[in-house]
Amino acid sequence: RTIALARATGDVALEMQGYLHLAPPYINQGKYDEARECLEQALTLARQSGARRAEAEGLNKLGSVLYYLGQNAQARACWEQALQLYRELGNRVGEGTVLGNLGFLADAQGNQDEAIVLLDVLSAPAGPASSLNTYLDASSDRIAFVTAAKKAIQAAVQAARPCILEPIVNVEITAPEHN
Repeated sequence: RTIALARATGDVALEMQGYLHLAPPYINQGKYDEARECLEQALTLARQSGARRAEAEGLNKLGSVLYYLGQNAQARACWEQALQLYRELGNRVGEGTVLGNLGFLADAQGNQDEAIVLLDVLSAPAGPASSLNTYLDASSDRIAFVTAAKKAIQAAVQAARPCILEPIVNVEITAPEHN
């Protein structure tokens, strides 16, 4: 309804926001093609109207949809564009979100070195004392790097004071009892 109303009144900003807000429910339902269509519409409108923050948000969400669809190269391209926009806008929260996405993508593709570098950058907003090297001891084996990355992420999350912006779904899990 919002999108139809926005179109009828010529409110491009409202239409764009409608598409951006319609995508997450589709994602939560596993309807990635529908989410992709919404985000592509939102991106077109954001670019036409010069709404750079909305463009960055759309690129970040589209990157996630493409990742879920197994299109990792396209997901990376979207996230890299979103990262550039968030940096230009000085949006550290958006930058951190995208760096996390890129880090998890690198890890999923087996590139732990790249993941560690990205997650180290992610920890930087908390201050110079929270870089990955702060959490490394003298050893440089893989376990030390993974442990250091986890500690750096925990510090970054605490410093960022995140909040949930997407809808919360009530999930009930039932498992058989073990005798």
